[in-house]
Amino acid sequence: MRIESVHIYGFGKWQNKQFYLNNSSLLEITGENEAGKSTLRQFILYMLFGLPSKKLEKYLPKQGAQIGVEW
Repeated sequence: MRIESVHIYGFGKWQNKQFYLNNSSLLEITGENEAGKSTLRQFILYMLFGLPSKKLEKYLPKQGAQIGVEW
């Protein structure tokens, strides 16, 4: 499976955000502290495998939107 792009409607700090992933076999996500790197990683894991309800509260959208995605 290859994920080419991710459109997050609401998850943690990300709202209505689109990420495009290139075709390379290795992907590196970098950024400052509190930039949302771990949130993006957790979002992808959530979409693939689900998220335990204890952790779900941590990633509810900050602005009150629903968690959503478009692949």
